[in-house]
Amino acid sequence: MRVVHYIRDFSDTTSEATSLVKSIMVSTTKVTECHLLTVVPLPDTMVQAMQEQYGITVHYLTYNKAIYPIRTYAQGRQAKRLLKSLTPDIVHVYGSWDSTAAIVEKQARSRKIVTIVSPMGGLSTFNLNTSFWKDKLPRLAMYQAWMVRSCTTVVAVSEQERTDILNLKLKSRIETLPADNVQEQGEAIMSIYRKALDSSYLNYITHEEKQFVRDAVNNAITKEATPVEINVTEGLSYRRIYLYAYDEDAIDLLVEGTKKAAIPMPPVLNVAALPRYKNKKAKKRISLYNTDMRLKKQSIDQSHPKEMEAVKLIAAAKQTKLKRLTLKQWSELYNLFRNIDFDEDIAANELDHQKLAGFTKKLQKKLGKYYNLPKGFDIY
Repeated sequence: MRVVHYIRDFSDTTSEATSLVKSIMVSTTKVTECHLLTVVPLPDTMVQAMQEQYGITVHYLTYNKAIYPIRTYAQGRQAKRLLKSLTPDIVHVYGSWDSTAAIVEKQARSRKIVTIVSPMGGLSTFNLNTSFWKDKLPRLAMYQAWMVRSCTTVVAVSEQERTDILNLKLKSRIETLPADNVQEQGEAIMSIYRKALDSSYLNYITHEEKQFVRDAVNNAITKEATPVEINVTEGLSYRRIYLYAYDEDAIDLLVEGTKKAAIPMPPVLNVAALPRYKNKKAKKRISLYNTDMRLKKQSIDQSHPKEMEAVKLIAAAKQTKLKRLTLKQWSELYNLFRNIDFDEDIAANELDHQKLAGFTKKLQKKLGKYYNLPKGFDIY
Protein backbone atom coordinates (compact mmCIF):
# COMPACT_ATOMS: atom_id res chain seq x y z
CA MET A 1 0.00 0.00 0.00
CA ARG A 2 1.45 3.36 -1.06
CA VAL A 3 0.33 6.40 0.96
CA VAL A 4 1.05 10.09 0.37
CA HIS A 5 0.74 12.27 3.49
CA TYR A 6 0.24 15.98 2.81
CA ILE A 7 0.92 18.62 5.45
CA ARG A 8 1.75 22.20 4.65
CA ASP A 9 4.52 22.72 7.23
CA PHE A 10 6.17 19.59 8.63
CA SER A 11 9.00 21.65 10.09
CA ASP A 12 6.69 23.09 12.77
CA THR A 13 7.46 20.63 15.55
CA THR A 14 5.02 22.33 17.94
CA SER A 15 2.06 21.62 15.69
CA GLU A 16 -0.38 18.88 16.66
CA ALA A 17 -0.74 17.99 12.97
CA THR A 18 3.03 17.50 12.61
CA SER A 19 3.09 15.25 15.64
CA LEU A 20 0.20 13.16 14.32
CA VAL A 21 1.69 12.81 10.83
CA LYS A 22 5.01 11.76 12.30
CA SER A 23 3.48 9.11 14.58
CA ILE A 24 1.26 7.74 11.80
CA MET A 25 4.10 7.49 9.31
CA VAL A 26 6.50 5.90 11.79
CA SER A 27 3.90 3.37 12.96
CA THR A 28 2.88 2.35 9.42
CA THR A 29 6.16 2.32 7.48
CA LYS A 30 6.49 -1.45 7.93
CA VAL A 31 3.25 -2.10 6.06
CA THR A 32 3.03 0.91 3.75
CA GLU A 33 5.27 2.84 1.40
CA CYS A 34 5.16 6.35 2.88
CA HIS A 35 5.66 9.61 1.00
CA LEU A 36 5.57 13.02 2.65
CA LEU A 37 4.29 15.93 0.57
CA THR A 38 4.87 19.37 2.02
CA VAL A 39 5.36 23.03 1.06
CA VAL A 40 7.90 24.36 3.57
CA PRO A 41 11.43 22.98 2.85
CA LEU A 42 13.00 20.71 5.48
CA PRO A 43 16.68 20.51 6.50
CA ASP A 44 18.62 18.09 4.28
CA THR A 45 19.79 16.13 7.33
CA MET A 46 16.16 15.59 8.37
CA VAL A 47 15.14 14.45 4.90
CA GLN A 48 18.07 12.02 4.74
CA ALA A 49 17.33 10.63 8.21
CA MET A 50 13.66 10.03 7.35
CA GLN A 51 14.68 8.16 4.23
CA GLU A 52 17.37 6.05 5.89
CA GLN A 53 15.56 5.21 9.14
CA TYR A 54 11.97 4.81 7.95
CA GLY A 55 12.07 4.77 4.15
CA ILE A 56 9.95 7.95 3.98
CA THR A 57 10.48 9.97 0.80
CA VAL A 58 9.93 13.73 0.94
CA HIS A 59 8.40 15.71 -1.95
CA TYR A 60 7.73 19.44 -2.23
CA LEU A 61 5.02 21.57 -3.75
CA THR A 62 6.60 24.88 -4.68
CA TYR A 63 4.83 27.82 -3.11
CA ASN A 64 4.09 30.30 -5.86
CA LYS A 65 3.70 33.91 -4.73
CA ALA A 66 1.65 34.79 -7.79
CA ILE A 67 -1.93 35.98 -7.48
CA TYR A 68 -4.51 33.43 -6.37
CA PRO A 69 -5.81 31.94 -9.66
CA ILE A 70 -2.31 31.55 -11.13
CA ARG A 71 -0.93 30.06 -7.91
CA THR A 72 -3.79 27.57 -7.70
CA TYR A 73 -3.28 26.49 -11.31
CA ALA A 74 0.49 26.07 -10.86
CA GLN A 75 0.18 24.01 -7.68
CA GLY A 76 -2.55 21.92 -9.26
CA ARG A 77 -0.25 21.07 -12.16
CA GLN A 78 2.55 20.15 -9.76
CA ALA A 79 0.28 17.94 -7.67
CA LYS A 80 -1.10 16.26 -10.79
CA ARG A 81 2.37 15.39 -12.11
CA LEU A 82 3.52 14.12 -8.73
CA LEU A 83 0.49 11.91 -8.14
CA LYS A 84 0.75 10.55 -11.67
CA SER A 85 4.35 9.49 -11.07
CA LEU A 86 3.77 8.07 -7.56
CA THR A 87 0.41 6.38 -8.27
CA PRO A 88 -0.51 6.16 -4.56
CA ASP A 89 -3.37 4.08 -3.19
CA ILE A 90 -4.26 6.75 -0.61
CA VAL A 91 -3.66 10.48 -0.17
CA HIS A 92 -4.03 11.61 3.43
CA VAL A 93 -4.42 15.39 3.87
CA TYR A 94 -3.84 17.02 7.27
CA GLY A 95 -5.07 20.48 8.23
CA SER A 96 -7.85 22.93 7.43
CA TRP A 97 -8.22 26.30 5.71
CA ASP A 98 -5.27 25.48 3.44
CA SER A 99 -6.05 25.98 -0.25
CA THR A 100 -3.09 23.79 -1.25
CA ALA A 101 -4.55 20.91 0.78
CA ALA A 102 -7.79 21.28 -1.17
CA ILE A 103 -5.84 21.27 -4.44
CA VAL A 104 -4.01 18.07 -3.50
CA GLU A 105 -7.25 16.38 -2.43
CA LYS A 106 -9.01 17.40 -5.64
CA GLN A 107 -6.18 16.23 -7.88
CA ALA A 108 -6.04 12.88 -6.06
CA ARG A 109 -9.81 12.42 -6.31
CA SER A 110 -9.76 13.27 -10.03
CA ARG A 111 -7.35 10.33 -10.45
CA LYS A 112 -9.75 8.07 -8.50
CA ILE A 113 -7.37 7.85 -5.56
CA VAL A 114 -8.82 7.32 -2.08
CA THR A 115 -8.60 10.60 -0.17
CA ILE A 116 -8.58 10.95 3.62
CA VAL A 117 -8.91 14.34 5.33
CA SER A 118 -7.90 15.10 8.93
CA PRO A 119 -9.08 18.66 9.76
CA MET A 120 -6.98 18.65 12.97
CA GLY A 121 -9.54 20.59 14.97
CA GLY A 122 -10.01 23.21 12.27
CA LEU A 123 -13.73 22.56 12.07
CA SER A 124 -14.36 22.82 15.80
CA THR A 125 -16.97 25.35 16.87
CA PHE A 126 -14.31 27.65 18.37
CA ASN A 127 -11.97 27.64 15.35
CA LEU A 128 -14.82 27.97 12.89
CA ASN A 129 -16.23 31.03 14.68
CA THR A 130 -12.84 32.76 14.77
CA SER A 131 -12.82 35.38 11.98
CA PHE A 132 -15.82 33.65 10.49
CA TRP A 133 -17.14 36.42 8.25
CA LYS A 134 -13.81 37.77 7.01
CA ASP A 135 -11.78 34.57 6.84
CA LYS A 136 -13.58 31.26 7.38
CA LEU A 137 -16.80 31.81 5.43
CA PRO A 138 -15.08 32.69 2.11
CA ARG A 139 -12.75 29.67 2.46
CA LEU A 140 -15.63 27.43 3.49
CA ALA A 141 -17.52 28.45 0.36
CA MET A 142 -14.49 28.23 -1.95
CA TYR A 143 -12.87 24.93 -1.01
CA GLN A 144 -13.07 23.76 2.59
CA ALA A 145 -16.65 22.48 2.50
CA TRP A 146 -16.35 20.59 -0.79
CA MET A 147 -12.99 19.09 0.24
CA VAL A 148 -14.59 17.58 3.35
CA ARG A 149 -17.77 16.54 1.51
CA SER A 150 -15.95 14.98 -1.43
CA CYS A 151 -13.17 13.02 0.26
CA THR A 152 -13.56 9.29 0.89
CA THR A 153 -13.65 9.75 4.64
CA VAL A 154 -12.73 12.18 7.42
CA VAL A 155 -10.50 11.17 10.32
CA ALA A 156 -11.11 13.10 13.55
CA VAL A 157 -8.57 13.23 16.36
CA SER A 158 -11.20 13.23 19.11
CA GLU A 159 -14.86 12.48 19.73
CA GLN A 160 -15.49 16.19 20.17
CA GLU A 161 -14.10 16.94 16.73
CA ARG A 162 -16.23 14.15 15.28
CA THR A 163 -19.32 15.70 16.91
CA ASP A 164 -18.41 19.16 15.58
CA ILE A 165 -18.08 17.86 12.01
CA LEU A 166 -21.33 15.91 12.25
CA ASN A 167 -23.10 19.04 13.48
CA LEU A 168 -21.90 20.92 10.38
CA LYS A 169 -23.59 18.22 8.26
CA LEU A 170 -20.65 18.20 5.86
CA LYS A 171 -19.84 14.51 6.22
CA SER A 172 -21.27 11.36 7.74
CA ARG A 173 -18.26 9.12 7.06
CA ILE A 174 -16.12 10.09 10.04
CA GLU A 175 -13.61 7.89 11.86
CA THR A 176 -11.96 8.74 15.19
CA LEU A 177 -8.36 7.96 16.11
CA PRO A 178 -7.47 6.81 19.62
CA ALA A 179 -5.64 9.48 21.62
CA ASP A 180 -1.91 9.44 22.43
CA ASN A 181 -1.09 5.73 22.01
CA VAL A 182 1.10 5.57 18.88
CA GLN A 183 0.70 1.83 18.35
CA GLU A 184 -3.08 2.01 18.64
CA GLN A 185 -3.14 4.98 16.26
CA GLY A 186 -1.10 3.03 13.72
CA GLU A 187 -3.42 0.03 13.92
CA ALA A 188 -6.50 2.25 13.75
CA ILE A 189 -5.29 4.23 10.74
CA MET A 190 -4.42 1.04 8.86
CA SER A 191 -7.91 -0.33 9.47
CA ILE A 192 -9.35 2.99 8.22
CA TYR A 193 -7.15 2.85 5.12
CA ARG A 194 -8.21 -0.72 4.38
CA LYS A 195 -11.88 0.11 4.93
CA ALA A 196 -11.63 3.09 2.57
CA LEU A 197 -9.84 1.02 -0.08
CA ASP A 198 -12.32 -1.84 0.13
CA SER A 199 -15.20 0.63 -0.11
CA SER A 200 -13.65 2.24 -3.22
CA TYR A 201 -12.31 -0.90 -4.91
CA LEU A 202 -14.30 -0.22 -8.09
CA ASN A 203 -11.97 2.74 -8.71
CA TYR A 204 -9.04 0.31 -8.82
CA ILE A 205 -10.39 -2.95 -10.17
CA THR A 206 -8.94 -3.77 -13.58
CA HIS A 207 -10.73 -4.98 -16.67
CA GLU A 208 -8.86 -8.28 -16.36
CA GLU A 209 -10.14 -8.81 -12.81
CA LYS A 210 -13.75 -8.12 -13.83
CA GLN A 211 -13.37 -10.40 -16.83
CA PHE A 212 -11.94 -13.13 -14.61
CA VAL A 213 -15.14 -13.11 -12.53
CA ARG A 214 -17.39 -12.98 -15.60
CA ASP A 215 -15.56 -15.87 -17.27
CA ALA A 216 -15.81 -17.93 -14.08
CA VAL A 217 -19.56 -17.22 -13.89
CA ASN A 218 -19.97 -18.20 -17.56
CA ASN A 219 -18.08 -21.39 -16.80
CA ALA A 220 -20.41 -22.18 -13.90
CA ILE A 221 -23.69 -21.60 -15.72
CA THR A 222 -22.89 -23.38 -18.99
CA LYS A 223 -23.59 -27.09 -19.19
CA GLU A 224 -20.93 -27.85 -21.80
CA ALA A 225 -18.26 -30.38 -20.79
CA THR A 226 -15.47 -28.18 -22.13
CA PRO A 227 -14.92 -25.33 -19.66
CA VAL A 228 -14.81 -21.71 -20.77
CA GLU A 229 -11.23 -20.50 -20.99
CA ILE A 230 -10.40 -18.21 -18.08
CA ASN A 231 -7.46 -15.93 -18.69
CA VAL A 232 -5.28 -15.72 -15.56
CA THR A 233 -2.79 -12.88 -15.87
CA GLU A 234 -0.15 -11.66 -13.46
CA GLY A 235 -1.03 -8.95 -11.00
CA LEU A 236 -4.62 -9.99 -10.35
CA SER A 237 -5.88 -8.86 -6.95
CA TYR A 238 -7.96 -11.72 -5.56
CA ARG A 239 -9.22 -9.42 -2.82
CA ARG A 240 -10.80 -7.15 -5.44
CA ILE A 241 -12.03 -10.21 -7.34
CA TYR A 242 -13.85 -11.50 -4.25
CA LEU A 243 -15.24 -8.03 -3.47
CA TYR A 244 -16.58 -7.70 -7.01
CA ALA A 245 -18.01 -11.22 -7.02
CA TYR A 246 -19.73 -10.59 -3.68
CA ASP A 247 -21.29 -7.33 -4.86
CA GLU A 248 -22.49 -9.18 -7.96
CA ASP A 249 -23.94 -11.91 -5.68
CA ALA A 250 -21.76 -14.44 -7.49
CA ILE A 251 -19.27 -15.84 -4.95
CA ASP A 252 -20.69 -19.37 -5.31
CA LEU A 253 -20.61 -19.11 -9.10
CA LEU A 254 -17.01 -17.82 -8.97
CA VAL A 255 -15.93 -20.78 -6.86
CA GLU A 256 -17.80 -23.27 -9.05
CA GLY A 257 -16.46 -21.77 -12.28
CA THR A 258 -12.82 -21.68 -11.22
CA LYS A 259 -13.08 -25.21 -9.82
CA LYS A 260 -14.51 -26.42 -13.12
CA ALA A 261 -11.57 -24.83 -14.96
CA ALA A 262 -9.09 -26.28 -12.41
CA ILE A 263 -7.81 -22.83 -11.44
CA PRO A 264 -6.37 -22.71 -7.90
CA MET A 265 -7.88 -19.95 -5.79
CA PRO A 266 -6.95 -18.58 -2.34
CA PRO A 267 -9.42 -19.25 0.51
CA VAL A 268 -12.75 -17.53 -0.04
CA LEU A 269 -12.73 -14.06 1.49
CA ASN A 270 -15.57 -13.42 3.92
CA VAL A 271 -16.57 -10.17 2.27
CA ALA A 272 -19.76 -9.83 4.31
CA ALA A 273 -17.66 -9.44 7.47
CA LEU A 274 -15.41 -6.73 6.02
CA PRO A 275 -16.05 -3.19 7.31
CA ARG A 276 -17.06 -1.06 4.34
CA TYR A 277 -18.89 2.22 3.86
CA LYS A 278 -22.40 2.01 2.48
CA ASN A 279 -22.53 2.39 -1.28
CA LYS A 280 -25.73 4.12 -2.33
CA LYS A 281 -25.14 3.02 -5.94
CA ALA A 282 -24.68 -0.66 -5.10
CA LYS A 283 -26.74 -3.19 -7.04
CA LYS A 284 -29.54 -5.01 -5.25
CA ARG A 285 -28.34 -8.50 -4.33
CA ILE A 286 -31.70 -10.21 -4.66
CA SER A 287 -33.00 -13.03 -6.82
CA LEU A 288 -35.25 -11.97 -9.70
CA TYR A 289 -37.62 -14.66 -8.49
CA ASN A 290 -38.03 -12.74 -5.22
CA THR A 291 -38.70 -9.39 -6.87
CA ASP A 292 -42.13 -7.98 -6.14
CA MET A 293 -43.40 -8.02 -9.71
CA ARG A 294 -46.98 -7.06 -10.54
CA LEU A 295 -47.97 -7.47 -14.16
CA LYS A 296 -50.95 -5.86 -15.76
CA LYS A 297 -53.86 -8.14 -16.63
CA GLN A 298 -52.47 -11.34 -18.11
CA SER A 299 -53.63 -12.92 -21.34
CA ILE A 300 -52.61 -16.43 -20.23
CA ASP A 301 -54.02 -18.38 -17.29
CA GLN A 302 -52.69 -20.65 -14.58
CA SER A 303 -52.53 -23.57 -17.02
CA HIS A 304 -49.24 -22.15 -18.34
CA PRO A 305 -47.09 -21.85 -15.18
CA LYS A 306 -43.70 -22.04 -16.94
CA GLU A 307 -44.63 -19.37 -19.47
CA MET A 308 -45.93 -17.11 -16.68
CA GLU A 309 -42.71 -17.64 -14.74
CA ALA A 310 -40.65 -16.68 -17.79
CA VAL A 311 -42.65 -13.50 -18.37
CA LYS A 312 -42.44 -12.49 -14.71
CA LEU A 313 -38.69 -13.04 -14.65
CA ILE A 314 -38.20 -10.91 -17.75
CA ALA A 315 -40.50 -8.24 -16.29
CA ALA A 316 -38.44 -8.27 -13.08
CA ALA A 317 -35.29 -7.76 -15.16
CA LYS A 318 -36.95 -4.84 -16.94
CA GLN A 319 -37.90 -3.33 -13.59
CA THR A 320 -34.29 -3.74 -12.36
CA LYS A 321 -32.82 -2.39 -15.66
CA LEU A 322 -30.09 -4.05 -17.71
CA LYS A 323 -27.18 -2.09 -16.23
CA ARG A 324 -28.32 -2.85 -12.69
CA LEU A 325 -28.55 -6.63 -13.06
CA THR A 326 -26.05 -8.60 -11.00
CA LEU A 327 -24.12 -11.55 -12.41
CA LYS A 328 -26.33 -13.80 -10.28
CA GLN A 329 -29.43 -12.33 -11.90
CA TRP A 330 -27.89 -12.77 -15.35
CA SER A 331 -27.27 -16.42 -14.46
CA GLU A 332 -30.97 -16.79 -13.59
CA LEU A 333 -31.95 -15.33 -16.95
CA TYR A 334 -29.46 -17.59 -18.72
CA ASN A 335 -30.94 -20.60 -16.96
CA LEU A 336 -34.44 -19.47 -17.94
CA PHE A 337 -33.64 -19.38 -21.66
CA ARG A 338 -31.23 -22.33 -21.70
CA ASN A 339 -32.70 -24.91 -19.35
CA ILE A 340 -36.38 -24.23 -18.63
CA ASP A 341 -38.67 -25.90 -21.13
CA PHE A 342 -41.48 -23.43 -21.85
CA ASP A 343 -43.50 -22.70 -24.97
CA GLU A 344 -41.78 -19.77 -26.70
CA ASP A 345 -44.82 -18.84 -28.78
CA ILE A 346 -47.12 -18.58 -25.76
CA ALA A 347 -44.47 -16.60 -23.85
CA ALA A 348 -43.93 -14.30 -26.85
CA ASN A 349 -47.64 -13.50 -27.08
CA GLU A 350 -47.74 -12.63 -23.38
CA LEU A 351 -44.56 -10.53 -23.66
CA ASP A 352 -46.15 -8.61 -26.54
CA HIS A 353 -49.25 -8.12 -24.40
CA GLN A 354 -47.09 -6.82 -21.50
CA LYS A 355 -45.10 -4.60 -23.94
CA LEU A 356 -41.86 -6.40 -23.10
CA ALA A 357 -40.94 -7.60 -26.60
CA GLY A 358 -38.32 -4.92 -27.27
CA PHE A 359 -36.67 -5.40 -23.89
CA THR A 360 -36.61 -9.19 -24.33
CA LYS A 361 -34.78 -8.81 -27.65
CA LYS A 362 -32.12 -6.66 -25.96
CA LEU A 363 -31.88 -9.21 -23.16
CA GLN A 364 -31.39 -12.09 -25.57
CA LYS A 365 -28.76 -10.17 -27.53
CA LYS A 366 -26.69 -9.51 -24.41
CA LEU A 367 -27.07 -13.09 -23.18
CA GLY A 368 -25.72 -14.30 -26.50
CA LYS A 369 -22.87 -11.79 -26.69
CA TYR A 370 -21.57 -11.76 -23.12
CA TYR A 371 -22.93 -14.95 -21.56
CA ASN A 372 -22.56 -17.37 -24.49
CA LEU A 373 -26.22 -18.29 -24.78
CA PRO A 374 -26.37 -20.66 -27.81
CA LYS A 375 -28.52 -19.69 -30.77
CA GLY A 376 -31.92 -21.30 -30.77
CA PHE A 377 -32.53 -20.82 -27.06
CA ASP A 378 -34.51 -17.63 -27.43
CA ILE A 379 -38.05 -16.41 -27.76
CA TYR A 380 -37.80 -14.00 -30.69
